Amino acid sequence: LLATGALVVGILVGNAGAVPALQKTWQNLERRLAVMAPATDLPTMTANIDFEAYNQILGERDNAMRQGILFPQDSTFVSAEIQQGNDLVPVWMRLLPGSAEHLGTDEKWNFELLTRDEAVLSGMSHTNLIDPADNNWLNEWAFLESLRGEGLLTGDYQFARLVLNGDDRGIYALQEDLRPVVFLDGTETGSVVVSYDVEPLLEAVSYFGDVGSAVADPVSNLAGTDPRFLQVANIDDPLVTEDELLSQEAERATALLRGLQSGELAASDVFDAQQYGRFLALVDLWGAADALSPFNLHYIYNSETDRLQPLATNTNPLNNGSRLPAQAIYQDPLIQAAYAAAAAEYSDPAYLNDLRDAIETDHSGLESALAAEVNSTSLWDDLAQRQQQLRLSLQPAQPVIAQLGSPELAQDAIIRVHVANALNLPLEILGFDIDGATFLESNPDWISNGESHYDLVDDRIILKPVAGEAAALRFITFDLPVTQIIQQDKELDFLNEIEIQVATSVLGIPDTQLTPASPGLRNGE
Repeated sequence: LLATGALVVGILVGNAGAVPALQKTWQNLERRLAVMAPATDLPTMTANIDFEAYNQILGERDNAMRQGILFPQDSTFVSAEIQQGNDLVPVWMRLLPGSAEHLGTDEKWNFELLTRDEAVLSGMSHTNLIDPADNNWLNEWAFLESLRGEGLLTGDYQFARLVLNGDDRGIYALQEDLRPVVFLDGTETGSVVVSYDVEPLLEAVSYFGDVGSAVADPVSNLAGTDPRFLQVANIDDPLVTEDELLSQEAERATALLRGLQSGELAASDVFDAQQYGRFLALVDLWGAADALSPFNLHYIYNSETDRLQPLATNTNPLNNGSRLPAQAIYQDPLIQAAYAAAAAEYSDPAYLNDLRDAIETDHSGLESALAAEVNSTSLWDDLAQRQQQLRLSLQPAQPVIAQLGSPELAQDAIIRVHVANALNLPLEILGFDIDGATFLESNPDWISNGESHYDLVDDRIILKPVAGEAAALRFITFDLPVTQIIQQDKELDFLNEIEIQVATSVLGIPDTQLTPASPGLRNGE
């Protein structure tokens, strides 16, 4: 068989159009050959569905392929049994609702499982069986481990081989689904999980024919990365609705999420700023922006803090090099500062060394177990490269745009400097470097206009970030007193051109940067 496969590859290698299909066929052949001589320690799950129920699943798949989407109401649970080791686990099983992309001809379809009779499957009662390729194989596991290491919440994530009605379907990821109620560490009562209603997104994909066209529509705001224009999903599960305390928590959790959408609540009133900042920084480090999609991001309500905690699934890390979307930081200075501080920590090579020490043994074992279907790339080299990108982001080439006012103002004992934030993060104005010899610490009394473009925090001047892609630069004006400069440097010659540099730091990071103020006039000065 291996020789036959190699011969087919040799015959068709010149046909570019046949290459993707051929690669898929070859991958399927490799997977089936691996069953004959499995080089894996992964557990095997043997699922059995009766003939009538399986035909129902096939019919639902055919309908989903025509629509491009499998809607939740079109996917019906059927009775099944799964043998795992010595355990026979009764389950309800169905195709996982969502894009029909995961229902292709290779039969490695995604499924949703609910155990019956209070049984558990690999320690889980609600499980999604996912093609690991959907989330970049082992990188999903490693990313979730990094979240857990920082005290952030994730569901369980394991790997197993699935045999369905005698047909080997290859290696699957068992992804724990924690909705609608989870139990936080140290708590005896459950906590509700809230999320956005993605039904409009699914309908848009079906309407336009593909995901790309739906999210690119310039009229609607159904971009998969911005949940502000989606309804908050109703929690109608009996586990919640029939419990008075959980019903109250569901109402409060929903109110928090809706308050965030409407702008009535700041992000730091909805999330724990430090916790959410760490979450966003790790998403950025791992290139896991899919974690922020309303399809994948859920929130757990913590009644002790009255805040929502992020719960990420299907993050697809280190797959396309994406960075954190600007809107993910919510234009909230507390969230932004927490993200920046955490990003600075996670971009330090020492963090990566510690993470590697913590998970390398388990990672290497899983890497060997998955080798039957995938050759892993160098996780640590990829993360080191991402760390470098983060460090560069936090040390921008031009954090502010600074312009000098009219030099004639010096005759009135004033040096005027206009300063605008050029970043999507808040900046602290630390002061002004005068000709490399004198430094004036910033003073809010020197600001002559632009009061709406900054915040004062204990007399610290914090420039607000650029708000949106089409936002104009928002300048504030400083009138530096010449008399105070002379007090510090009596030898300074104001008859010659003086270089002024603005000293700033990204809020949350102590590093200082100097940006020269360009000579020139502004607003007719």
